[in-house]
Amino acid sequence: MPPVRIVYFKDARGGLPVLEWLRTVRFRDPRLYSRAEFLIQRLAAEGYAMRRPYAEYLGQGLYELRFHSGRVQIRILYFFHGREAVVLSSVLRKEDRIPPIELGRAALRKREFESSPGEHSHEEDL
Repeated sequence: MPPVRIVYFKDARGGLPVLEWLRTVRFRDPRLYSRAEFLIQRLAAEGYAMRRPYAEYLGQGLYELRFHSGRVQIRILYFFHGREAVVLSSVLRKEDRIPPIELGRAALRKREFESSPGEHSHEEDL
């Protein structure tokens, strides 16, 4: 299977939630950044084939990329755009479960992206 492109969701104001988080954590917690970068690259290589413990399907076309730093669980929510791209839409710290408001936000971002991919896309190497 050929690698998929990594696309960062861009909101209406030009914000890039996942990429901005990565840029911040890169200097605050280099180990966490390295883990995130490794798993994002692995997601690009494996696409739909990526499974637990690193990825999980959440329903409604949404997935989570799963990793941790110490006791803090981090989740990057994403969805696929066809077979050629994966869109990283949200990042959060997980407690017991992903809050419904976060799932709702990710589903809304997926709908926004699907209605206008060019307007909501940003590509950049880490």
